[in-house]
Amino acid sequence: MKKTIFLFLTASFLSLVACKPKDADIKVAVDTAISSVQGVNADVSEGVVSLNGTVASEDAKAAAENAAKEVKGVKSVSNNIMVVVPIISGDQQLIDGLKTVLAGFGSIEGSVKDSVVTLTGTAKKDDLQKVIMEVQALRPKKVENQITVQ
Repeated sequence: MKKTIFLFLTASFLSLVACKPKDADIKVAVDTAISSVQGVNADVSEGVVSLNGTVASEDAKAAAENAAKEVKGVKSVSNNIMVVVPIISGDQQLIDGLKTVLAGFGSIEGSVKDSVVTLTGTAKKDDLQKVIMEVQALRPKKVENQITVQ
């Protein structure tokens, strides 16, 4: 009788272990789930997913983590993804963006050298805040504000 119970319990345990998703299967599913997020890769060990790589935004980092968490068999996610904001290459792109931004602010002028934006002219306090924010969104190395507030 003891032998029968032992065999039954052993068989039950083995069937439960066999039903558990394997790391290799989880990795395939996670890789598929995060495939829309460029620059990210995953490793799986005992159901724990480690996400690595670089992305251009916090949103992309969060999207990869959320996608990995949704995969069946994932116990937890360790998000080691680095956010690296792309820097505009070359002053010409920055100059073009600056022209667009400053078109709405007639009394403000700007120049670009080595990806540093220098703003000059006059502006109201409200306009100054708006223009600085819009210029910073272009991602220059630095914004030098020489604008006189009226």
